[in-house]
Amino acid sequence: MTKPFRWEAEALADDPFAGDFGDGEVALSNKMVTTRGGGTCHTCAGECLPGTRNRVLTERGGEGLETFRWCQSCCFAMAVYGIRPSIGDARFALGEERRAAAREAADTLNLENARG
Repeated sequence: MTKPFRWEAEALADDPFAGDFGDGEVALSNKMVTTRGGGTCHTCAGECLPGTRNRVLTERGGEGLETFRWCQSCCFAMAVYGIRPSIGDARFALGEERRAAAREAADTLNLENARG
C-alpha cells in the first residue's frame, strides 16, 4: 500500500531559498495557514486568495523581520519539486513575467505623469 501524499508537509520541508546567498537568516515561523485577507505570492507574484492554504515564513536577518507568503499552487509546486521540478520552474517563470509587466506598467505611468 502506498503512503498518502501529504503535500503541506512536503511544501514546508522545501527550502524556498536554497542556493541563495543569505545573511544568516533565522526562521521564526514557518507554517501553513488558511488565508483570510489575501496577499501576494513570493514565487508567482499572483494573489493568495482568501480561503486557500498558503505557506507563510517569517525570518529575522540583516534586513530585520521579513515575512514571505506563497499561494496554494506554488506550495504544491514546492511539494513536488523533487519529483517534477518543471512545475516549480514554471511558477517561478510566471512570477518573473508578472513582475516585469508590473515594472513596465509603472514605468509607463511614471512617464505619462512626468509629461503631465
